[in-house]
Amino acid sequence: WKAFRRDVEAFRRTMAQEHWSGRILSDYGYNGTPAWTAVGAWLTNLPRESTEWLWLYAWIDPLLYLTSFALIAWAFGLRAMTLACLVWGLGHSWDYTFIGGAFGRAPWLISAVASVCLLKKRRGLLAGAAWGCSSLLRLFPVVLGVGIAVKLAHSLLLRRASAPPLKRFLLGGTLVSLLLAAFTWPPPSSGYQIGRAHV
Repeated sequence: WKAFRRDVEAFRRTMAQEHWSGRILSDYGYNGTPAWTAVGAWLTNLPRESTEWLWLYAWIDPLLYLTSFALIAWAFGLRAMTLACLVWGLGHSWDYTFIGGAFGRAPWLISAVASVCLLKKRRGLLAGAAWGCSSLLRLFPVVLGVGIAVKLAHSLLLRRASAPPLKRFLLGGTLVSLLLAAFTWPPPSSGYQIGRAHV
């Protein structure tokens, strides 16, 4: 409790009053999964002596956005990357005034983007691993795997042919899901209990 109070006081001192009372205290939402909660807790509980480290956390997401665009250029070319930049830059729901400076909002996105890009380059195992990571950090990327599973079923049942990249995709997703689930498995202070209490 003392550590929590110390962290709250540090944020309150460094933030403008209108942000503190207008946004921070009025937002009661929490949509982190147990895996995100466990990884986020591990990162934010690293030893620190002052609040100077906060700017490092604020730079994680912008660097991940840039990496996502680089992955799109690598897999699909500059035209696709330019379109992705336009969509990201003009989108109202993810306006930077809303998500800017946030901590840990982008890892699911770069994992999902990496999954699609790696699948395009026929690197099924890595694509599946990225998808598994994305799905455990936020639940909705699971939908990407549904399309892959349907494609795999179509390839195996109707064409009676094997689809190695798709099989490796599902294998990679399963392996990473098991690893992250093991990382967040109980004891009581782990991500599953914390996540279940907040979602």
